[in-house]
Amino acid sequence: MAITEKDALLKDRKLGVTVINNRLDLPKYGKRTDNTIHRTTVEAQKKFVEIEWFYGVLVVVALNLVLQAVISIGSHSGFGQPPLHGDYEAQRHWMEVTINLPIKEWYFNTSDNDLNYWGLDYPPLTAYHSWLMGKISYLLNPEWVALHTSRGIELPEHKLFMRIS
Repeated sequence: MAITEKDALLKDRKLGVTVINNRLDLPKYGKRTDNTIHRTTVEAQKKFVEIEWFYGVLVVVALNLVLQAVISIGSHSGFGQPPLHGDYEAQRHWMEVTINLPIKEWYFNTSDNDLNYWGLDYPPLTAYHSWLMGKISYLLNPEWVALHTSRGIELPEHKLFMRIS
C-alpha cells in the first residue's frame, strides 16, 4: 500500500513536524534536512539542563558556606561562661575525647574522661562523626582538640570550622 504525500503530511503533523519538499522542519528542536542532522537540539538542551543544575547546586553550597561563616561571627549559648561554656564546648569536647581516648573509654568515667564535663551521651554514630571532625580539626590545629588543655577554647577560627562542619 503506497502512502500518498497527503497521508505523509497528516502523519507528520501528528508528530508536530512539517514536511515541505523533502525537508523536515522540527520547530522545537532545530532542523533536519535530507540526511543532515543539526545537533544544536535536544542534546544541547540536555547539556544545558545538566550545567544549569550543577551551577544551581554550586550556588546553594556557596550561599550556605557564606551564611555559616557570617553566623560563626556571633556568639553561641554559654559563650564566655565557665565552667561548661555551652553546647559549642560540648561538641568540641566530644571531638577531643574521641580522638584522644580509645573507643572503650568514650562512654565511661575515667581520669581522662570526666562525664560531668560534657560526657559523650549520644549514640555511637554521633561519636564517630565527632571522631572524624576531630581528626580534621587536629590536622588544622592540634591545640583545638588537645586532651585537657583545650577546654573552654573559643577561638574564632575553630568556631568557623565547627559551624562549617
